[in-house]
Amino acid sequence: VVHKLNEKIGGKIGIPKAVDTFYQPAVKVLADARAFMTGNKDSRWGLFVHLMEPHDPYFEHPNISGDGAAEYNGVGFARAEVEHPDPADAEYLKGVYVDEITFMDKELGAFFDWMKREGVYDNSVIILTADHGEEFFEHGGWWHGTTLYEEQIRVPLIVKLPGNELGGTRVPWQARSIDVAPTIAAALGLEPGEGWQGKDLISDVRADLAEVEHREMTAQIQSESAEITAEITGEEPVEPEVDPCAGYGHPYERMVISEEDFEGNQIASIRTGGLKFIKANEGNPRGLQTFELYAMAADAGETTNLIEKDLPLCDGEAASSKQRRLDKKLGEEIQNAMIGAVASDQAELSDDEIARLQALGYMDVVE
Repeated sequence: VVHKLNEKIGGKIGIPKAVDTFYQPAVKVLADARAFMTGNKDSRWGLFVHLMEPHDPYFEHPNISGDGAAEYNGVGFARAEVEHPDPADAEYLKGVYVDEITFMDKELGAFFDWMKREGVYDNSVIILTADHGEEFFEHGGWWHGTTLYEEQIRVPLIVKLPGNELGGTRVPWQARSIDVAPTIAAALGLEPGEGWQGKDLISDVRADLAEVEHREMTAQIQSESAEITAEITGEEPVEPEVDPCAGYGHPYERMVISEEDFEGNQIASIRTGGLKFIKANEGNPRGLQTFELYAMAADAGETTNLIEKDLPLCDGEAASSKQRRLDKKLGEEIQNAMIGAVASDQAELSDDEIARLQALGYMDVVE
């Protein structure tokens, strides 16, 4: 409360913001990382580096696109100060957010160059990922933590293996945060931990590499063919139509489960078979619909709730019927995740875990 009050008062009277009041910038964090790696250069080590630039408050970097240093000018925008920005400011705030990411990217680039000069880059496993995205009024809200739309949960995952093995390969199916730990273990030649629910990405990529290369080559040929045709005819190249059924039945498409419980918004989602189903608690403060269903290939922005229209889907099943199936599957997956993969029939749920399941309608109260 004191922090929020300080931010709101300071913002109104124009007090400049200092980044280190909120968090340590990438320059300082990566300097600490260099010191750690230098001090442990003769040992095997693991290091978690937490960079905060793509997180509120967003700070302006007036020289980010120039040759000078990306300095701060004391202008920043924090959730504590303005929880509900003016929608007219969405594009401006996006720009500041992008500047923060650009600044972090430049610092990371310099850090990786240093690792190469020190001779520790090639033999290292490097994972770059995030825990959430940010919302810029795409679905009527801001910041993060109150929805499970793609702008919130679709995050980068970049894996660099020793010797740059599989460099440039794009995983053709959905990756998940729970896949990160098994992937690190596989890269180090270790078995996954007992009860881990994710799968390593490396072995499946190796097995599927021929198909991946074929897809990328086909896409490149199609793109070049369209450009050549456009040059001959003088017309603009025609983008291929999005197949609304894309994603159905892909042999490697992994089911993705997401959950959120924040400020009274208790939400869960499942994405599989080209569809995404979202379930929210009734009367949630954010005002989300209780049930939402989207065909992701045709509607990546999640703008058309198929449940409202109850349209037949690509497999002929009505949206309402698909909703019931996905709702049941979502409940099963959440309960299994809570209980754990090992000795699930003997595990006990905490009162908080039971309350979460009840709020989402996946567990009845037994008197």
